[in-house]
Amino acid sequence: MLIGKIAPNIKLDQANGNGFNLHDLKSEYTILFFWDEDCNSCLSAISDIKEHEARLKESGAEIVSIFSGNNDAYFKDFTKSKNMANWLNTKITSETDAFKAYNISAFPKFFILDQDKKIVSKQIGANQLLEVMNSLNR
Repeated sequence: MLIGKIAPNIKLDQANGNGFNLHDLKSEYTILFFWDEDCNSCLSAISDIKEHEARLKESGAEIVSIFSGNNDAYFKDFTKSKNMANWLNTKITSETDAFKAYNISAFPKFFILDQDKKIVSKQIGANQLLEVMNSLNR
């Protein structure tokens, strides 16, 4: 997956049971945040995103949290306890094609997509999201 290429279209399931295809999401930018419940770095990443959430949203970004796991109760409770209600909280399992399509082998993993779902940034940390979004909006 190269920067400038169209990101793979994946089906994402929300906690409420509704699903959607990534390419159907309408936003100026989409931040894909792949995370796992056993990932301490993911907890830090969530804190970093929460710290800059308002500015990320102002820059036109929709935050799509993609939980990797089968524990629905944990997923629902955790996203509620971390006040992630303004994000699109979705889940996938390691058996899905999304893991292969996005080459997910470690967490956290971030991708920033433009409105056409082209990859504009990847392999960055949560602490770099605001800087990248600021540079895209210049």
